[in-house]
Amino acid sequence: MKINAEKFLENHSKYISEGCVYLISGNEPGLILSIERLIVKELNTKSDNEIIVVDQKKDKNVDFNNTTKSQSLFNKKNIITLKNPDNGLLESLDTININDNTIVVKAENIKNSSKIKKYFDNHKQFISISCYKLSSGFKKRKIDTFLNQADLKLSKEAYWFFIENSSDEFQLLQNDLDKIFDYGKKTISLTELRKIITNIGSVEMEELFFQSFLTNKELIISKTIRAINNSSEAYLFLQVFKKFTRLLVLAIEDKSEKDIENLTNYYLPKYLFKQKEGFKTLVNRSNLKQISKIFKLIQKTELFLRKNDAHYLIIVQRFLLNCSQALK
Repeated sequence: MKINAEKFLENHSKYISEGCVYLISGNEPGLILSIERLIVKELNTKSDNEIIVVDQKKDKNVDFNNTTKSQSLFNKKNIITLKNPDNGLLESLDTININDNTIVVKAENIKNSSKIKKYFDNHKQFISISCYKLSSGFKKRKIDTFLNQADLKLSKEAYWFFIENSSDEFQLLQNDLDKIFDYGKKTISLTELRKIITNIGSVEMEELFFQSFLTNKELIISKTIRAINNSSEAYLFLQVFKKFTRLLVLAIEDKSEKDIENLTNYYLPKYLFKQKEGFKTLVNRSNLKQISKIFKLIQKTELFLRKNDAHYLIIVQRFLLNCSQALK
C-alpha cells in the first residue's frame, strides 16, 4: 500500500500497528528518520518491544530470518529496523512469521522501479511511505498546529515570514520550531524571530532594497552602514537584491494584464506587507529596460567585490546610488 509521508504523519494512528511491515523511502533523510522514530515510539507506548537494528550492507553475515525468530527474556515482540535492504528481503518476508515482529525497512534514494519499492507499493497489507520535501500546505498546517498546541503567537509579519522562508525539509523545520518554543516568550515579533532562526536573512537587507529606490542619498548611505558589516554580508545582500529584482520583473511583465493591487498581492511576500506601497511605487515607475540596466550593475558589482572585497561598503553604496539613478 503506497502512502505519502504527509498523509501518514497527519493520520499516523490509523497506519501504525503491531505486526506490520513498513518501507520508508525517498530522498528526504530527516523525514525518513522522523517517521521511523514515530513508529517505534507509538508501538512502545502500547507494549514493550525489543528494538533490533540490522544494516544489510554492514551486517552481511546476519540471517534476517533468524533475527525475526529471536525473543528477549523480557519482551515478547520485536521491532526490527532494517537498513540498506537487498532483494533477498522479499523472499524472507514471504516465509517469516510477521505477527511477533514489526519491521521498518529504511531505503533512502531507492528507485521507484526497484523490486522492493514495487513490492511494497502494491502489497495489500504492508505500507510503503514515500518521503520527499514538504508541500507548502503541509508545512503551513504543521506550523499552525505547533503554534496552537504550544499556545504561542507570532506577529503577522513574523508569521508570514516564517511560512515563506522556513525550510521544506522536515527535520530543519522541526529544529526551527523547537528553537521558537525554547525562546520562552508567548508572543514573538519578526525581529525576535530573525534572532532565533539565525539561518534566515537580515530584515535590514530586504528593507534596503526598497529604500535604495525610494529614499535620498544620505539615507541610503546610513542604512547601508547599518545593514552590511563585512564582505560576506555584501555578497548576501546582492543575492537578496537579485531576488527582489526578479520579483519586480515578473510584476512588470504582468502589468498590462493585472492592476497594481493584484500584482502586489501576488508577487510581494506576505511578511513584507509594510513594503506594500513601496512595491506598488516601484512597479509603477519601472520598465524592463531600466531593470536590465540594474542587472548589469549587479554583475559589475559582483565583479568589483571579488577583486576588492576589502572595500565592500563603498562598492555596495555606489551600486545602490547607481540603481537609484537607473529608475529616474
